[in-house]
Amino acid sequence: MPERGTLLIAGASGTVGTALLRQLLPLWAGPVIAVGRRPPALRVTEFLCTDLGHQSDLGAACERIRASSAKPISAVVLAAGIDNRSTIMTFEPGDMENCFRINATSQLYLLASAVDARTPIRVVAISSDVVGKPTPGTMIYGASKAALEEGIRHATVDHPHGSLTALLVRLPYIGVPMGQPTPTIADSEPLAGAATSIVEFLTVATVSQQIRTWPDA
Repeated sequence: MPERGTLLIAGASGTVGTALLRQLLPLWAGPVIAVGRRPPALRVTEFLCTDLGHQSDLGAACERIRASSAKPISAVVLAAGIDNRSTIMTFEPGDMENCFRINATSQLYLLASAVDARTPIRVVAISSDVVGKPTPGTMIYGASKAALEEGIRHATVDHPHGSLTALLVRLPYIGVPMGQPTPTIADSEPLAGAATSIVEFLTVATVSQQIRTWPDA
């Protein structure tokens, strides 16, 4: 059962991470490792203070994850993210690099550090409903989240025996930019629905589809 292993979560102190942990922690029997710039509001087994935009921080966190004496990691939640409202008329290369680094590259690196060929693993990526749905001012942000999704889709075929399964959560806008801790938003209907779907995916005995999306595509 996945709940007997270790859960690794990036972005646990943000709006989505907080809402998810509120529902998940009472049901998750194994250790929980949180990665992020701020400690989560709820108690976890271990917190790795990490700025995903800094290569040295990321490398140190990944080494700690690989060396962890905790139970094998059986679930990863990638809920970190930063917003960017640049358009094709205004964006600078640095904006794109930073957004992609935090929203996609660094989180895929965290996932790579958690994967063990001998252990089935379930992966949740918090994406956005602007992926595949062009929306003004979301060019860089949407592209970065699409890159995260696509990386995970390909990871499912890289893992031995097809034992990496994924839930891609395309969350609608909930009134707060990514990366901002806003607990008062945590009771919004879309966020509550997403958290419920994630908890079910992570704790159900058997996952019937290798890749699922929420809301169902």
